[in-house]
Amino acid sequence: MQHDSLAVLSYQQQIGVFKREKQTDDLQSIKIDSPLIKKAIATYQTTYYLYKTGAMKE
Repeated sequence: MQHDSLAVLSYQQQIGVFKREKQTDDLQSIKIDSPLIKKAIATYQTTYYLYKTGAMKE
């Protein structure tokens, strides 16, 4: 399903931004309460909700 790959891509982009800002490849240092992670999760949830309700087509 296309919305899954879109959400994953968004999540990966957020991780990439975080790694550039912190200059680290240590993903263990990324806390789940990081604003970037919260944004990525919210983006995924929103995308998934819109897809499920039919507001967004594949």
